[in-house]
Amino acid sequence: MKKIFLSFILFAIFSFSYSQKIDENKVSFEYVQYPLEPISKDITNYTTKVVQAYEPSVKAQKDAYKQQVKDANDKYNADMVDYNKKVAEADAKYNADMAAYNQKTLKEKVVEKDLLNEKKPQKQMPSLPSKTVPAEGHYQKLFTPEVLASGIKLEGFKNLPTNAVTITITMAGFEMLEPEPKSNISTRTENGVSSQVTQYYYLISYRHTMGVKVEVPGKGVVLDEMPAKLAEYKTAQTPGFYSDAELSYYWNNVNTQNTFVTSLEEKAVKDNFDYIAGYLNDKYGYLKVKREIEVNVVKEHEGLNYDDYQQAYEAAIAGLNQLTTSKDQAALNLTKASEIWEAAMKESKPHEKKARVNEKVTIATLENLAEVYIWLNRFSDSEAAMDKLAASDLSHKDKKELEKNRELMNSQKTRYEAIK
Repeated sequence: MKKIFLSFILFAIFSFSYSQKIDENKVSFEYVQYPLEPISKDITNYTTKVVQAYEPSVKAQKDAYKQQVKDANDKYNADMVDYNKKVAEADAKYNADMAAYNQKTLKEKVVEKDLLNEKKPQKQMPSLPSKTVPAEGHYQKLFTPEVLASGIKLEGFKNLPTNAVTITITMAGFEMLEPEPKSNISTRTENGVSSQVTQYYYLISYRHTMGVKVEVPGKGVVLDEMPAKLAEYKTAQTPGFYSDAELSYYWNNVNTQNTFVTSLEEKAVKDNFDYIAGYLNDKYGYLKVKREIEVNVVKEHEGLNYDDYQQAYEAAIAGLNQLTTSKDQAALNLTKASEIWEAAMKESKPHEKKARVNEKVTIATLENLAEVYIWLNRFSDSEAAMDKLAASDLSHKDKKELEKNRELMNSQKTRYEAIK
């Protein structure tokens, strides 16, 4: 038993001594994501305009309310004229009655008071009119079109009107469904004592549909649609209350409800314009995208020299950092790195642990090559390297990472072929 255990220890030490150390250096860089549907290279400008299709409806609502206020004021003024007339008549009658009363003798006044129950005349005043002005309802928020338009930036183009791509965004208007009563159980602590309580709230479904049109000089309209994503209802919920009565009081308060609804209108518009900007850049823009990867560097171990991996790493870093500033220089550096790693792959002996490029180093090298091939537009070579990796003994984490990298490679391949 002791011999077996000793043999196991010696085997572990022996295996570890030939386990190369690989530094997974984190690298951050930017690359240009090519458009899926590139516009002619002769066109380098764009302009954006925003149309609020619901603006006339809001104006009509405001005009109608102004008319209601005017009607209320006109009625009040007419009632006041009638009131003043009745006051004058009441004054005249009172003065006449007092004059007649004052002409009577004391004996007549006493007799009338005792026998006829007639007292001294009293002025009968009419009721004072009141002005009833209807409460002003909630209007859909109108935004400043120029401000919204400034949020749409077509990357790789200049925001100039000459010979430009014209982007028109038509805002159909905010929609909100009837609030849906909801409740949940929560824990409330008072004076150190916790208890289960029911909270009541409203679930609000809302949306603001928008249309997007893109016109290109010489081609006309290349896009005119209402993205399905913008037709989907989103949900929000009001604050929670400990009774239905409190919830109703909150929602029925005009100011509170208006403030809540306005916040949803603003959020819907911001979210939609962010989505549209991404949607348009995916189709037509040259978007700079930040990427974070790991570049593998094998360290010297047990007399095995890996200076070439350090040289390849330095060339790769230089090339990746030049992708958005100097394509030609980036290609030179990335090619240099790939050639060094390709030369190392000729030494690959995955089944020999003592080999300089054993299984562990082979996998690290293939990962490096799969990445740089993407940025050299050598997509077939990148795919081949990924296929070899897929057939290797990868961890679950590395398999997931490989899937993501393959998706990126396929996307870049499609986009590159579109601009060729």
